[in-house]
Amino acid sequence: MGERRVAYSEVYPKPTVSIIKEGVINVNLGSSVANSALIVHKIDYKFDESEHKIYLVGFQAINKRIRNNFEVKLNGFSKNELENYSYYWEDPDGTTTLLEKTAQ
Repeated sequence: MGERRVAYSEVYPKPTVSIIKEGVINVNLGSSVANSALIVHKIDYKFDESEHKIYLVGFQAINKRIRNNFEVKLNGFSKNELENYSYYWEDPDGTTTLLEKTAQ
């Protein structure tokens, strides 16, 4: 089994986002409850500047180190700009879920 995307419904605890500093956010999430052999190991992003939305996409695979915190670099964004964005988890089918922003 190779790498595959992670659906919001299969991780527990659910993903949250905190702004760490200029150009960096932290994503905190649990492991897959659908398949305990798969470990979330990478988070990518895409953004919609006009809507002030950032979409996060998680990837999981076997034989990866267990992690619950991911620093995602969003170069070119000030901390203030990052605070003004909404963050969404994007499922493999394109469904999006608004994520909670927490204090760092």
